[in-house]
Amino acid sequence: MADIKILVVDDDPLTATALQAGLIGHGYETLMANNGKDGLALALQHHPNLVVLDWVMENGDGEWTIGELRKDDWGKTANVLVLTGHDSIEALNAALRNNITHFFTKGDTPLEQLVQTIESLL
Repeated sequence: MADIKILVVDDDPLTATALQAGLIGHGYETLMANNGKDGLALALQHHPNLVVLDWVMENGDGEWTIGELRKDDWGKTANVLVLTGHDSIEALNAALRNNITHFFTKGDTPLEQLVQTIESLL
């Protein structure tokens, strides 16, 4: 699975590090960004198989990031999974309007469940 790249875009170092360790432990290559603008640049440069995107971040939140991603030819169909601590109906609806793959809430989703969902997508 080393040829499968997953981009994690999250400004919470604890969440990002735990997720990265879990993904590496399952054999995935990971790319990391701690804000939306850097995440967008990495996504457009590396075309990962999946983007795991936080919704509430400084310097490019999830809604801005996915909106910009969807403007790109590759990004129009990129797999994007939202993992956020901001589980409002507004965030969910905004994510769904941008064709996200899945929407998960931090703290309510065990790492193993998240990894199983990722494996089912890839």
